[in-house]
Amino acid sequence: MTPVLKAQFDERLMRDLAERSIPGIPAYIAAWSVIVFATGFHHTHTAVAYSAWIGFFLVSALRLIYQFTYQRLYRFSAALNYGFFLITVLIPVSLWSALFIYCIVGPETADIRMLMVMATAGLCSGAMTSFAPDRKIAITYLMLIILPACVSIIVFKREESPLFYLMITYIGFTLLQLSRGSREYWSALENEAALAKKTRQLEDISKIDALTGIYNRRHFNQILDLEWKRGSREKRLLTMIMLDIDHFKHINDTYGHLAGDDYLKSVAAILKGSFKRCTDVIARYGGEEFAILLPATPLADAIVLAEHLRKAIASNAVKSGKKTLQATVSLGIASCVPDHRTPPEHLIGMADKALYVAKTAGRNQVRWNDQPRPAPIDPPEGTKKESVPCRESSSEISAAVG
Repeated sequence: MTPVLKAQFDERLMRDLAERSIPGIPAYIAAWSVIVFATGFHHTHTAVAYSAWIGFFLVSALRLIYQFTYQRLYRFSAALNYGFFLITVLIPVSLWSALFIYCIVGPETADIRMLMVMATAGLCSGAMTSFAPDRKIAITYLMLIILPACVSIIVFKREESPLFYLMITYIGFTLLQLSRGSREYWSALENEAALAKKTRQLEDISKIDALTGIYNRRHFNQILDLEWKRGSREKRLLTMIMLDIDHFKHINDTYGHLAGDDYLKSVAAILKGSFKRCTDVIARYGGEEFAILLPATPLADAIVLAEHLRKAIASNAVKSGKKTLQATVSLGIASCVPDHRTPPEHLIGMADKALYVAKTAGRNQVRWNDQPRPAPIDPPEGTKKESVPCRESSSEISAAVG
């Protein structure tokens, strides 16, 4: 189990323990009240009856405080949270155990004894259900509430030995039930974790392009819609770059689709290395088209980034089998402050138009939306502005551009 998964399980365990033990908050007060009023115990043993009531009320108040604060307490310290929970569990069970012993060995308690046995069995059954996620707590509870009474019978009330054997048998039966309940709980929790993992994997599959490992068009459009709304609210600039591989059909037709796939993956890898901000979004938008979304990025900065990207891809040689592939890209940039009256497709349209200008102007260049026919950016020394179809080796490329 990974540390992250263990932390999630531990947090879930404490939440389940807290929620499952809620019925136990009034249980002691209710059980003791029924026993006392049914037998008139509060008349014959006034001090014991009322002292127990006060104790149970105080512990119940402590349990209520814990129920409202356990999440914050867990975030502060998991160990402190667990310790506080143990205190709220062990104090009332210790008090009940003391009352149980008193009802067995105390004077004039015969009328209340069997009611205490039945109430104790009921409390144990409820506790085993509540504490099944944590067998240590459950076993501690069971032993603390019953074993002292068993010992008191052996030491002080041997004539009650049938009750002793009954309680020992009940302990064995309850432990078997606890073991089964604990296994079922952890099995269900593991199945839930596995299902959540599969769900996350399916979500990733639905938004990730299988070939390149970056976002697909569907997820890109979803993020664009969110960023468009955010930009409209905050009046924040939103910039988009559309990238198209020049003469990509030539790669597929000449060297095969596997070679084309290798080149697409190499372009995606360069994009991942070029745009590392957590707000940057890169996606495969079409067959050989890629889209980059840059929130809060000025147009001038995007132009510089796009030009660096163009040069990086142009100089990138991709090995595919025994072949070395090299090609160029054209890029179109659009930048604007979103307006809620305009759909986000407006930004896509502007970037696509700028890309079209770059393609028709000779490829292997960058164009942007507010300058549809700008002066061409000077290509690197020794190359032509016109892109070069994919070649098998750098020597062939040199010959082509020479």
